Order: sequence, then structure tokens, then C-alpha cells
Amino acid sequence: MIKGEHLTLKQRMSRTSRAFILASAIVGAWNLASAANAAENIAVIVGNANYGPDIPDIAYAGRDADAIKAWLIGVQGYKADNIIDIRDATKAQMEATFGSATNPRGRLWRYADPAEGGAVFVYYSGHGVPGIADRKRYLLPVDTEPDFADVSGYPVSQLLENLRDYRSATVILDACFSGSSAGGTLFPSSSGIQIMAKNETPSGSLTVLTAAGPGQLASWDHRSQHGLFTEYFLRGVYGEADLDLDGQIKVGEVKSFMDANMTKVARRTYGREQDASLLGHEDRILATFNPWAKPARPRVSTEPYRDKPVEISKPVVTPPVQQTQPPPQPVQTQSPAKSESTTDLVLRTIIKGLEVYRVIKEIDRWAVSRSRIPVRFSPGRDARQLGWVNRGQGVHLTGRVDGTNWMRVNFDGQQGYVKDNDLARLQPGELNRWERAVQSGRAKDYRKYLQKYPRGYFARSARAKIR
Repeated sequence: MIKGEHLTLKQRMSRTSRAFILASAIVGAWNLASAANAAENIAVIVGNANYGPDIPDIAYAGRDADAIKAWLIGVQGYKADNIIDIRDATKAQMEATFGSATNPRGRLWRYADPAEGGAVFVYYSGHGVPGIADRKRYLLPVDTEPDFADVSGYPVSQLLENLRDYRSATVILDACFSGSSAGGTLFPSSSGIQIMAKNETPSGSLTVLTAAGPGQLASWDHRSQHGLFTEYFLRGVYGEADLDLDGQIKVGEVKSFMDANMTKVARRTYGREQDASLLGHEDRILATFNPWAKPARPRVSTEPYRDKPVEISKPVVTPPVQQTQPPPQPVQTQSPAKSESTTDLVLRTIIKGLEVYRVIKEIDRWAVSRSRIPVRFSPGRDARQLGWVNRGQGVHLTGRVDGTNWMRVNFDGQQGYVKDNDLARLQPGELNRWERAVQSGRAKDYRKYLQKYPRGYFARSARAKIR
């Protein structure tokens, strides 16, 4: 007989309940100790959204910073007075906060003296660039020029150097250092520039988690209106990365969680690789809580920053054209087509100095380009060009600008606009079926395409391949 088999069901349940209560008490003690320690910790949050005229803005940097701040205060127990919160930081502000090469005693040093064994947490959401000459990684202040990053940027190496004497220093960077961004290139004066930045080697107690690996692009998550990296970091520290259910989220667990989820989303959504980069201590604890009562994630109410054009508000409103502060009026809409959702947005653009509002019908379908066509930043021939769609290339349509022939598209991870008459509609699944046939090159795959889409856009080409 196995030891304990003679126990009654009631006795077993009683033992289980006592064990559960004991475990909960232990985790509760963890939480109290963690909150007490965190209350004396110092954090710096930098959200750079609004850059100069030649540098793409970062729509969700402010929301990223707000969400991280809410997590530090609401879950980690940081005091609001112990958080240095900077938005749209200039070079002078970053040096005043983190210190410079000649004087490391910036505002952060005043809050947390390394000699007293302080612990600091640094979060940055904004652009990063590689130095063209030295290939070092630089954080990009809003008043800088990327072409002169080694002069006007803030070196990541300097940040780490000024943090290395702290008892514990954790740095989270939602930035990539490829020279490009989800909003476009960061080197407008250079064509096709590609620089592989060199990673620093953290020393002492430093741990650095970065949004993307060398040469990779940091993507946005339009659904949550956060940076893709920040969204999955938050999911992880709010409990999804605690796969062993020990109530502790280590930075190594967050990295593994991102590898299994964020990387997959970047590949499926944008067709590119994005792998979080971790340097330093994998066992650094980021969060501690009761594994049976994980903290609820609050909703961030901050609107995303957008230069023109901007999509605003749901449900649908349509202000009168050519008024600077148009009063919202309900729009009488027809029943949406099968491929369209019932949610509309309002697009605000500037035409000849006047605000013009148009309704956007949200859709989700594919088309193919009839010729090489430009992708514009907003619906208009004079709008800034984001890039090109080549002839025969598939285009993901996400919206239709009402009353015009402009379509909103997903272009390399950001929103753009193309002319509708330059596109040929595709049936659901047609592009995937055609791409499989092209990749295999086998006649039977072209026949399968013709069987399913006998009048499809690629039908003539498929018949030619079979002959």
C-alpha cells in the first residue's frame, strides 16, 4: 500500500487546502517584501514620439511610456516621486538626466546614489540609430540629426557606463539600431544605407533588454497601439511569462516569452524578423506577485501621437469640411460589404492649410498592383512618398477613404495610401494559392490555382506556365 493511501478524501482535501494557504502566504510575503524594496527604487522613463520634420514620428511612444509607468506604480510598488518621466527628450535633457562623459552625476544620480547601493530601472521608447563612422548605438533625442548621431545622439555605451556602479540596473530599450524604423528611414540624406551597429558588453549588475537584434527593425502593434516589443514585455511581466507559476518573472523568462510570441507575430504580420536581444543577467527578477492572483493590466487612455494624417475616434462622426473645429455629426452609413467591418474611422488631413475630414471604411482584403505605384503618407498626389509597390506585388488593403479612389494599405509595417484604380482585386486566398504555385513551379499547383480561380487575376499566367 502506498503511504497515505488510507487517508480519507476529506483528510486529503484538508491537507491540500493547508498547503495552498501556506503557499499563498509565502507568495504574499514575497509581494510585501518586493513592494517594500521597490518603493525605494528609482526609475527613468523616456518616451520620444515627436521628432523633427525629416525624422518619422513614433506614434505609440507616449502610450508605451504611460503603460510602463502604470506597471511600475500599480504592480511593482514604485513611488510616483521616484520616477523621472521625460517625454520628447532633447539631447540636453538626456545628458542632464543620465549624465555625460565628463560628468556622470545627472538627475538620476541625485535620486539614486550608487554609493548607497541603489537599484534603478530605465525604460526608453524612441528611435535608435547606429553611428555611421563608429557603428556605436545611439539613442536619438528629438532635436538631433541622425547623420550626426555621434555628435548629437546619446550613446548607449555612455548610458551603461554611468549605470554600472549601481547595485542593480535594468535597461529596457524599445528601439532598434538599424537606421530604419516602422515609419521610414532615419537617414533621409542617404540612399539604401545599411549599418550593423555593435552591441555593448554590460558589466557588473547591468541587464539590457532591447527590442530587436542587430540590423533588425522594431515593429509596431497597431491593435494594442504599442510598440510590438513593449506590448509583449507588458504581457510577460503581467504574468504570461510566468510559465513555471512560481510568482516571479525573470528577464530570461520574458526573453523566452518574446521569442515564442513576439518574433512569430513580427514574421506573420510584417514578413520580417524581430528577435529581442538580452545582455546581462537572465535571472534578474522583473516582477513578483501571487501566481494565483496575477495583477490586472490597466487600460492606457492616452491617445497615440500622430502627425498628419491622423485617425480619430469611434463611433463614426463626420465633421463638415473646411472647418477648424467641426462639430461631430452622426453619419448615415449603409450596411457594410461582407469584407468590411462595421467600424469606421475619421481621417484628418491638411489640404492647403485647411483641415479636411474624411470617413475611412475599415476593410481587410488583398489586391495586386497593376503597375509600379507610389505609396503616399496621406491620400493625395502631393503627400510625402513612403516607397513603391512593384507591378504584380500583393497589397494588403486595410481601409477605403470614403468619397475618393484612395485605399489605405499596410506598407512595411505602417499605414500608407495608394490609388484604387492602380489595383486589381483578388479573391480570398487567391494570392496565397498563386504564391505557392510560383514557389513550387510545378504544373499541378498551377492547375490547382486554375481549378479554384478560373477567372482569377493570374489565370492567364497560370495557363502559360502549364503549356
